[in-house]
Amino acid sequence: MLREGSLEDISDGKLYGPTDMVRADTCGCKGCARCCEVMVDTILLSPLDVANLCEALGKSFPELVEEGALEVRIIDGLMLPVLKGQPQTDEAGHPLRNAYGEELAPCPFLSEEKRCSVHASRPDLCRLFPLGRFYPEDPGEAFSYFLQDQQCDHPRVKTKIRKWIGPAAEEPYRKFLTDWHEIAAGMRRLSQEYLQSSAPENASEGVTETPETLEARMREGMERSLSVAQRIFTLFYAPYTPGRFYEEFEQRRQSLLDLV
Repeated sequence: MLREGSLEDISDGKLYGPTDMVRADTCGCKGCARCCEVMVDTILLSPLDVANLCEALGKSFPELVEEGALEVRIIDGLMLPVLKGQPQTDEAGHPLRNAYGEELAPCPFLSEEKRCSVHASRPDLCRLFPLGRFYPEDPGEAFSYFLQDQQCDHPRVKTKIRKWIGPAAEEPYRKFLTDWHEIAAGMRRLSQEYLQSSAPENASEGVTETPETLEARMREGMERSLSVAQRIFTLFYAPYTPGRFYEEFEQRRQSLLDLV
């Protein structure tokens, strides 16, 4: 998920590379499942995340949505799947809360023992936490990592970033992350342009609009934005052949570039 604001507000203010040592190892999160119980609906799923979950569970994307494990939302002009938290309530229907006062809505893949039942195939953001990625404005530059030191108060020890995130630090995973970030950012900008072009302040100079024509123009902008989101979603979240994700993702990326 993209976040606005100062790096100092969400981290220790430093950027790291894959070979740097940081205090990110949560020692197996022993006795703690806080992030898995209250932050689930912030976990956006990339095409690779969905492909990994489907293959590991032997289920299709629509099946996981139908079961209530995943849901699709419109986020920043894009259609994106997210993990769907399972809200917990008491007998009176009041939300259950943890010791921090946060409402409990556990991950659908959190076991009764409060362990991840899909750990080997867990989403990228789960694998990365408590780290985050910093993408520079220049797409030619490699992304860096930052430590979200205020997001996790579980005891942590130093570890090399490459060791902590495993395959996510290596190719072709890194190339996929960069390519997907650029696709999402580009489509987000295009969607916003459609919406902005239909705003009242962007009406043609000298043209007086009636409420009806203004409503029609704004509706057209929203429909064009939604059409972009649907096309990207359909293209990149359609099923992948097991073992051929990177190859097929690159083919789909090229087909998008050909259209653009």
